Amino acid sequence: MIGAISSALSGLIAFSTQINVTAHNIANVSTDGFTTSRTEFVAVESTRDDSTE
Repeated sequence: MIGAISSALSGLIAFSTQINVTAHNIANVSTDGFTTSRTEFVAVESTRDDSTE
């Protein structure tokens, strides 16, 4: 169960980061010399073993 909560929290943090980067890009679109930022998401394998024996 902890693994599922950790996975959900990781997704929420990633989504929050994406929203913040998008907001930053929109707020600065008219700024001379501004270069947009991007977020990149990659899948990672869990290093935890949440199995119950």
